[in-house]
Amino acid sequence: MEHNKQLYEHLFQAIRKQLESGLARTEGNDAFNIFKVLGIADKEVLICRLLGELLDPKGSHGLGAKPLSLFLERLRIADRFSPGQVAKAHVVLEETIDRDRRIDLVLYLGNEVIPLEVKVWAGDQNKQLYDYYHYFAQARQRNGTFKIYYLTPNGRSPSEISICDPAANQRLTSEQYQCVSFREDVDNWIRRILADCSPRVGVILQQFQEVISDMCSEDIQLQNIREAIHLQEGALKKWEPGSAASHFDGQPDKRVVENDPEGISARSLYI
Repeated sequence: MEHNKQLYEHLFQAIRKQLESGLARTEGNDAFNIFKVLGIADKEVLICRLLGELLDPKGSHGLGAKPLSLFLERLRIADRFSPGQVAKAHVVLEETIDRDRRIDLVLYLGNEVIPLEVKVWAGDQNKQLYDYYHYFAQARQRNGTFKIYYLTPNGRSPSEISICDPAANQRLTSEQYQCVSFREDVDNWIRRILADCSPRVGVILQQFQEVISDMCSEDIQLQNIREAIHLQEGALKKWEPGSAASHFDGQPDKRVVENDPEGISARSLYI
């Protein structure tokens, strides 16, 4: 099963590259994008660096604490911090916790800590959010209002393997983490920054918005493909010795076709 999982992940990466290649061939002359030219549009670590720079009140964007204040509003926690706390906020990228695990981005404001785990293309790891949450909750002796934030292209929920500890028979509750999306939260946050930033910063942020748009579209397509493969695995079990193989009519699952008007998932059933 682990071997099959690796094969599927390689398949998803290959499909994504094909989608990017096709998009590049069809775009017009006004599609120059520095992120795509340098090949960093899909680099999760570099995307986090850009987010960290924007959130840093001392960042080179020249906007002071304004981007961070706007981001806290998106998270619906801005009223917990004074202007002075926001101005003195500290941003840490890839902070190392126990067992040499690294969380993508951590904001420190006064006595508060706001950890963000970013998932663009990488998959969830066993107990990942569970461990991150308890590490920061214990380190800061937070009360029940503490949350860890989970940022993905379209705001999906973390997987069960990430929020559970099977050995302890425990899992994070929905009150202990908050899903954040590039499509809604980050894109709208950037729109508000664009109203006040310099033209130089504005050009970069507008190109980053294009990256976000592509990222979210590809994420939906990959989710459709994953669903198709999951359904295909179920169909293949019908062909195992002793199974009722004659009941399989060779047609793609209706649920996939209805949710995938372009037919990407349905076609993948016949690969």
